[in-house]
Amino acid sequence: MEEIIKRATALGEALRDSDEMKEYLKLEVIYNSDEEAQRITKEYNEMRENLANEARREDITPMEMLEIRKKLGQKFEEVSKNEVISKYMEAKQEVENLISKANNIIRYFVTGELEEESSC
Repeated sequence: MEEIIKRATALGEALRDSDEMKEYLKLEVIYNSDEEAQRITKEYNEMRENLANEARREDITPMEMLEIRKKLGQKFEEVSKNEVISKYMEAKQEVENLISKANNIIRYFVTGELEEESSC
């Protein structure tokens, strides 16, 4: 068991020291210190929460639901167009993909099953 823990630790260190993780951490600092990115993110999250509550109403009509989706889509566009947020989210996705691939390899050698990779 000690050998497995040593190897898992080495894998964790390799992931931590990867170029993908370094880029993500650098962009995370930039994202967290960018007032505009924080404002847009906060507005989007608040809008998403408010609209989700609105969408749970029992008496909501299909037209109201469409309007909710439209408003959220417009706000998401604003989020996506912000360069700081966009770069940060791309870097975060790269790290998540790397960790997922490592988990998939481990799963394969433990269970013999290989999870299909998604392209999202």
